[in-house]
Amino acid sequence: MQLNSMAQKGETVFFGSTFLAAMNFGEFAQRFNCIYKIYNRSFAHLTLEKAAEVYRSCVKDLAPRNLFLGLGEEDGDSFKEEYAALIEEVKADQVKCKIYLLSVLGDSERVKAINGQIKEIAEQNSVEYIDVMFELVDREGNIIKDCFDEDGDPTIDAQIALWRRIVYPMRSGYEAYGDGIGLVSSINMIS
Repeated sequence: MQLNSMAQKGETVFFGSTFLAAMNFGEFAQRFNCIYKIYNRSFAHLTLEKAAEVYRSCVKDLAPRNLFLGLGEEDGDSFKEEYAALIEEVKADQVKCKIYLLSVLGDSERVKAINGQIKEIAEQNSVEYIDVMFELVDREGNIIKDCFDEDGDPTIDAQIALWRRIVYPMRSGYEAYGDGIGLVSSINMIS
């Protein structure tokens, strides 16, 4: 909340759980000469049950233009209602905000089921779904092993892949979402 007093409103915000909390946004911004403001308001082990409360205290005041939600990795098998309620609250508070739901990382059957739910939530709530795993698999669809450590946790390579997939393309006005690259409005992403 103290950081929000120094932050610029109307920029891009990442809000999520453990994976996003560990992201090295500052280092990536410097390395890739990021010219826009990105704020990370993610917390390790954040569940959807607690996410609305954290949104109200740490994200809402930033009035994000783009909000990337990386939730679901710490939740059980059913979290659709909580995710939908959070999306509706954000839409009510941030009328001009574009919302993106990020897939969870991993290739277990549990993760695949979670990502199926997240994609369905995105469709039902008219927000974008971004398959982050797209950057972490080879042409045959197999997980690139260097992106995960021996415990199955994402490595720095996975973080770089996420940066390439989501953040870095905004610099040129392109987004690398879904299964390819498409032109996006400069008003939404880079103004």
